[in-house]
Amino acid sequence: MKSNHSRRHFGCKCLLFVTGAMVLGIMVSCFPYPLAAQEVTAGFTGTITDPSGAPIPDATVTAQDTLRGVPYTTKTNAVGVFDLPRIPVSTYDVTVEAKGFAKEVRRGIALEMNQVARLEIQMQLESVRQTVEVTSAPVLLSLTISCSTAMTTIRSQTTWSATLRAWTLFRNST
Repeated sequence: MKSNHSRRHFGCKCLLFVTGAMVLGIMVSCFPYPLAAQEVTAGFTGTITDPSGAPIPDATVTAQDTLRGVPYTTKTNAVGVFDLPRIPVSTYDVTVEAKGFAKEVRRGIALEMNQVARLEIQMQLESVRQTVEVTSAPVLLSLTISCSTAMTTIRSQTTWSATLRAWTLFRNST
């Protein structure tokens, strides 16, 4: 009787294993591809142009996450298009910089889950800035004065009055 009980117990285990394998096979055949997980990200895309509407290549686009303080940076391609995919859902300040153009900033752009915000930014020409640097360093003078009888050299180590007198002599002698 003991052996009969063992056979029945073995048969139940086999039946359970076969049933489990069949259920697993049905599930695999019904869902041949893994389910795509929904991303919890967003992104920016757009075009950067000049005042005439021409694209600006190689412009730097930075989206600064205002909540976390993390910057995400990219460059525009040859036709002025940029793409910042898969950045966290948040609020951003977007800055665009390009050589010869004034910096453009768009503040407080909120991105929701799976949203791709499209930004069309037309940059303005940078105003011309001129810097004049003035230094007060002493000027070293080395003047050579020709006279009919002798050659005189005056150096900057002499006092200003002597230099001015020598300059007057030089101007009068020529």
